[in-house]
Amino acid sequence: MLKLFAIVAIVPASILAILGCGINLESVGVKTDKYYYQIAIEARENKHYGLSNQHIGILISEHPKSPLIPKANTLSKKNNADLASIDQSINQRNEQKKFASIEVIGWSCSLLQDSKTVFCEGRIKNLLNKKIPNVDVILTLYSQSNSLISSMRIPIDAKPITTNHVYTFRMFPRYKPAIHKATIEFHSRGSKIPTFPSVNDKEVKKTWQGKEKDLDQKKTRDLFKSVPNRLE
Repeated sequence: MLKLFAIVAIVPASILAILGCGINLESVGVKTDKYYYQIAIEARENKHYGLSNQHIGILISEHPKSPLIPKANTLSKKNNADLASIDQSINQRNEQKKFASIEVIGWSCSLLQDSKTVFCEGRIKNLLNKKIPNVDVILTLYSQSNSLISSMRIPIDAKPITTNHVYTFRMFPRYKPAIHKATIEFHSRGSKIPTFPSVNDKEVKKTWQGKEKDLDQKKTRDLFKSVPNRLE
């Protein structure tokens, strides 16, 4: 009896009060199995599958007798399946990239309706271990019903484009209010260049100018300053 009293005596009164009153341990900073399970769910919802698995690992390690472990294991299996799918997608993209000569880092077209201007720009990178000569960009514009509106071809500024360098192209095709979609291709000496990722149709973004709009007059003038004479 004396030994039991001695053990109880060394337990802080605050902890005894918490246990006696049934206070939620998480409210005083104690990380329970429910805490780890909940943040594992939140991490998965945000597509952070690896982080979700880390929280599950801590749950199992620190709370080996938790009734939440079966659910946590199921959650971990879903995370592993999604991680495997991502790895497969990355491997497929890498395989496709092996056969490409140019990487399209990004491109877009805008229809500036107030100034009746079409502005297209993009960036490409040479993936080969050699220079690519005489690279042309071919831009084709379509209506919403897929009717051909116009097409234009311009040479890339750098001739030829060198290995691992990134080049920017800008194009100002003739304005037509019916423009809805655009496609681009890259040719070298008349032959189409394999690109990664493959370039599909892209919707032309419609932009209205004004004081509180996306592009103001000054920015439009700055865009035209960078246009080489051959595009006029």
